[in-house]
Amino acid sequence: DFARTLTADTLKKWPIPLAIADCYTRLADWRELEKHLRSNNWEQLEFLRHAYLSRALRGQDKSNAEREWSGALKLADDQPRYLTMLSERAAEWGWTKERSDVLWALSKFPESQLNALDVLYHNSIETGDTPTLHRVLLRLIELKPKDRILQNNWAQISLLLGVETERAYRMAKSGLRRTS
Repeated sequence: DFARTLTADTLKKWPIPLAIADCYTRLADWRELEKHLRSNNWEQLEFLRHAYLSRALRGQDKSNAEREWSGALKLADDQPRYLTMLSERAAEWGWTKERSDVLWALSKFPESQLNALDVLYHNSIETGDTPTLHRVLLRLIELKPKDRILQNNWAQISLLLGVETERAYRMAKSGLRRTS
């Protein structure tokens, strides 16, 4: 209600557009959120406007929600800080798949890859997603090739899944020789 008393110029001053978007999101007032977002440009944070617009559209079961989320990812793609913001929003909104996609994108940047992979690792354990756990462990081994615990975990998961079993046997055997 307070926001409706503000002038159009005031409503465009940062961080007011984001605060209003957060309010509409918390109220689950998807129509007003969409209306608010369509009348603004968030300049360097335009990716975040697209993410909120995706949330508003999904809340109304509109089909173009996915297109807006893809637009948000595309605009944030080369900026780890922006991708982190998208990951946080996806987590707040309970968007597991979208958050996972953002975390994989973050895993490509040296400054964010270990944290992103750690979150993916724990999420895949919590959800029982063994194929993703295997993929995460493989990436972690690439980053930490001497970590025996990671190697052991990857070998176990590989053998469990029946994937890359020859390599898994070699890795497990190699780990046994090191500990004996």
